Amino acid sequence: MLINLLGCDGAGKSTQMRELLPWLEARIGKKVATITKKDALNRDEYPEARYISSNYRMLMYDILPEMRAESRAMFIFNLFAIQICQRPPQQGTVLFLDGGWQKHVATEAALGLDETWLNNLVSFFPHVDLTLFLDVRPDVILSWRKENEEVHAPYECGNQPVCSDDAFLNHMKKVYEILKRQASSNNWIIINGERDAGTVLADLKSVIHEYLQRHPLC
Repeated sequence: MLINLLGCDGAGKSTQMRELLPWLEARIGKKVATITKKDALNRDEYPEARYISSNYRMLMYDILPEMRAESRAMFIFNLFAIQICQRPPQQGTVLFLDGGWQKHVATEAALGLDETWLNNLVSFFPHVDLTLFLDVRPDVILSWRKENEEVHAPYECGNQPVCSDDAFLNHMKKVYEILKRQASSNNWIIINGERDAGTVLADLKSVIHEYLQRHPLC
């Protein structure tokens, strides 16, 4: 079973996943696997990725913004493919994604790539059974970041040379609109992420619990 928690950068996905994973593991009685882009750089787990010699921060902050168009998208999706191809999801297990390839289809489309081409590119990935869209408007995310004095990454700002609040907001508005449209057209579960974290977590747990009741693990 594949579950994906989607949302714009800074929408609270990682924060919620820190609470969801131990709860879900207790709920199903087994370990829940996760996949992030960073995981592909673990040479012990994925020796075929040893050609990537930079660390994750250098890759995302310095190198990725220099990549152009389709080459950038293919590299990002390759980080997921390295893991999925070596360890495809097995029946009776749960794999949890923090945005995953679905998020990057929206992000790369916001950067100007053809959405149909992007969807075709990721069509070999396994079907996501349950997609949860954490709906937080970019202006709300920006206010949270300013309050917590968080710094934007170049990729979050549309690969602009200066990671300003305006660059972040302009790019995230494009990503948000694409995700909202995709959520509607694909019948994703939409969760209002602008409420307090505990209320959002309770809603996420309820949706996942109900889904597991209807689709129990074999």
